[in-house]
Amino acid sequence: MSPAALLISVLALIVATGAGSAYAAAKVTTGQIKNGAVTTPKIANGDVTGAKVANGAVTGAKIQDGAVSAADIAGNAVSGAKILDGAVSAADIAGNAVSGAKILDGSIDTSDLSAATVDALKGTATYWAFVSQAGTVSRGSAGVTSEAQLNGGFWQYRVTFPRDVSQCGYQVSSGDGNAIGSNEYVIPAMIGVARSTQGPAVLAVNLFQWDTGTSIQDTFFIAVTC
Repeated sequence: MSPAALLISVLALIVATGAGSAYAAAKVTTGQIKNGAVTTPKIANGDVTGAKVANGAVTGAKIQDGAVSAADIAGNAVSGAKILDGAVSAADIAGNAVSGAKILDGSIDTSDLSAATVDALKGTATYWAFVSQAGTVSRGSAGVTSEAQLNGGFWQYRVTFPRDVSQCGYQVSSGDGNAIGSNEYVIPAMIGVARSTQGPAVLAVNLFQWDTGTSIQDTFFIAVTC
């Protein structure tokens, strides 16, 4: 090959490998790249950074199931509003994770507890009341109420307590709710007490004239121990 021919070959090689590439790199713009022309195999691993991804560009459908782990979620990033109702089950909660401070007051009733737990919580309780002749509670434990009704021709007092008292002990005595003088006395009445068909929290009390057995309305004290 002549020196002239060799020189021309070298120049052609330089243009093809150097200047030509520089020219192409400077002249190829985004508008000149056909949609879909750049495929995944053409993108080097690690070349796409967070700064290259537009806000909102990656949707849930674009994330592979199981690809996001706890390490990928920032602290406090998931709020209650972001958790689907019913999505968290007992298996998702760590042992001892829910303390009393995390439970809304009044949100748990006896239906949420086992029968054994309810019995343990009941423990020993005493309720009492002084019932007036008309059948109302003049004073007594919170939640105790009473009413007087004619039942089969007999006056009956129905005393209702704040819990099931069907398995408790009952004590009823006639008496006056007011103070009496030294020369006064209280005439006793005969008393009967039993569970009522109105419900397990209700007791039925009947009073009778001590000497005639006549059904009467009178004042009395009642105490229940469970």
